Amino acid sequence: MNDSSSDRDRAQRLFEEWVARRARGEQRPAEDWVADENEVVQSEFLAIVEDYLALTEGRPSDSGIGLSSLPSPGRELGDFRLIRELGRGGMGSVWEAEQVSLGRRVALKLLHPLVGLSPRALSRFHQEAEVTARLDHDHIVQVFAAGEADGVPYIAQELIADGRTLEREIREDDLDAALPSGAFRDLAQRFAELAEGLATAHAAGVVHRDIKPGNVLVQGERLKLTDFGLARVLDDPSLSRSGELLGTPAYMSPEQAEGVPELIDRKSDIYSLGATLYELLTGQPPFTGSAHEQLAALVTRIPQRPSRLRPEVDLDPETITLKCLEKEPHERYATAKALA
Repeated sequence: MNDSSSDRDRAQRLFEEWVARRARGEQRPAEDWVADENEVVQSEFLAIVEDYLALTEGRPSDSGIGLSSLPSPGRELGDFRLIRELGRGGMGSVWEAEQVSLGRRVALKLLHPLVGLSPRALSRFHQEAEVTARLDHDHIVQVFAAGEADGVPYIAQELIADGRTLEREIREDDLDAALPSGAFRDLAQRFAELAEGLATAHAAGVVHRDIKPGNVLVQGERLKLTDFGLARVLDDPSLSRSGELLGTPAYMSPEQAEGVPELIDRKSDIYSLGATLYELLTGQPPFTGSAHEQLAALVTRIPQRPSRLRPEVDLDPETITLKCLEKEPHERYATAKALA
């Protein structure tokens, strides 16, 4: 590989990391990311960032891709007609769409055009489709099809009404309101079913690695796990690199914070599911603050008991949650099935 190709690849990798960290709330200026890089990498990186911001903000871009490449209501992508945007993240967007040939509504996940230029990002996107399509469980969002149309990679999956997430449910929860009778038993039932879905993934050799309220969809009283974009297939770790921080700091396990893929297994998912349950009980994740502060707390601090933050929390859900959040993996539940 010549130097110019190497510099472009380096700039693209830095861009992917910048997008992921930005989606998690980091606000460090783009210039700081490449302060120690050579001039070519700096130039390539900042040009990609500027084009990305222009495209996502709907203003003119010099990327050569053009605003016409962005999804918009009524646009047709192959067999799919876009209806409305359900959500947007750093890597792309999710749309309610009609699969014209079958006359059915689906959730269409689209990779952002600039992110899609990266072979690594494309590999992750394709892996998500392949991994999720082979998981059959009522509490995992079903994938119908995957492909590319007009240069836009897509995943067509089960549509959950309004694309409502557990994150949104938590935000709308009134922590000062009295809990109805049986609230914790109902909560236990919902999470037991979600843990059963996770057990199915684990039995297929798949570790999710990014379980959080934003990746759990709500369908009535049923919870469904989605977004396997960071999943690791245990017998094929080719998309993981040592030193790569995978996951979301507020919900990742202590071993994930170390950035060593070989340490991240099924029990890391159990920790993240526990962190999600903790937030549903208390209205906040186990540790708060900046991403850096959360990562430091993962290693050095014990989370407060949920009942300290919300006195109504019963002993049983508190005990279950804190066992999931043990620092040492062997002290957590042995399997997701045991947790359920």
